[in-house]
Amino acid sequence: MERQKQRFAAVLVFGGIAFYFGLTHFNTVTHWISGLAGLCTPAVIGGIIAFLLNVPMTAIENGLKKLLYRRHPEKAGKALRMLSLLLTFVCIIVVDTTWMEQQLAAIDLAAIDFKELASQMITGASSMLGTLVGAVSATISVLGNALFSTVIALYILIDKENLSRQCRKLLYAFVRPELGDKIWHVGSLIREVFGKFLGGQSIESCVLGILMFIALSVFRIPYASLIAVLTAVCAFIPYIGAFLSCGIGVALILLVNPLQAVLCLVVYQVVQFIENQFIYPHVVGSSVGLEPLWTIIAVLVGGAAFGILGMIFFIPVMAVVYTLLKETVNARIERQKAALQAETMDQIIEQAIETEEEESED
Repeated sequence: MERQKQRFAAVLVFGGIAFYFGLTHFNTVTHWISGLAGLCTPAVIGGIIAFLLNVPMTAIENGLKKLLYRRHPEKAGKALRMLSLLLTFVCIIVVDTTWMEQQLAAIDLAAIDFKELASQMITGASSMLGTLVGAVSATISVLGNALFSTVIALYILIDKENLSRQCRKLLYAFVRPELGDKIWHVGSLIREVFGKFLGGQSIESCVLGILMFIALSVFRIPYASLIAVLTAVCAFIPYIGAFLSCGIGVALILLVNPLQAVLCLVVYQVVQFIENQFIYPHVVGSSVGLEPLWTIIAVLVGGAAFGILGMIFFIPVMAVVYTLLKETVNARIERQKAALQAETMDQIIEQAIETEEEESED
């Protein structure tokens, strides 16, 4: 007890000193905090990249285990992990390359007056020099952070089991076991829900993009591949993405052929209807365990708070909150039932004792 009082007094004294120093040297403290945040930024971004890449990498790794180590999956080592990670990056590079080719193909180079462009660049060369130097410096800084973040993500993905075990030991070393169990349960739930959501959405987006490309190609509608890629990307945005990709696709085709724009609208809606009714429930379905009403609420709240990213990621956030609330409610109901059963049992015992006493008196 005396030791706890001493600790509290020490924390109070040092906390007051730190607070006073922060008020009197506010600019210095903010400079330190910004510098520390800059140092931690690659690690944070690397953790986010590792979290996102873990979904396709785990799927590829599990598939390779079934293919190569069907009888003895425990023999799969880090070589299989490295191969899965390499295949994940190959898939990402292929998708990015395809998207860039589509964007470059959509640019009409013949419409660009290169002579006029060169003349404008020469005229404004002196004013553009400072802007160019700043842009190059910012680009180098961004690329450096991206490189460090990618390296950190690679190390996290390669040794994720060991890191998980170390984090768990660190957690239980500083908190009570009951609190540690709760924190670990919440973290595991977040990882599971986000993994299911990202995996389901990725598969659903790819399926929808392929179906859209096939349908548009069958009816010989222009920009079929571009609209298909746009549809697959926008499919990550619930409700809004379908209208956005459809509107952009119809607008592009309207510049070429108005009749084909109408046909594109009809084909797009038919494919979207088939995907929503027969494919989406089986691919994504209740992967995050969230009812449609709460999904809509999550999209509205996330969109109002954080825009498009909020629309995408508030669905698994809402699913985590919904699951934790459901577990809490069920646990409270079970405790109330147990208390009621114990009270009823006590009443039965008391009645039995009273009856026995009355019979003995008689």
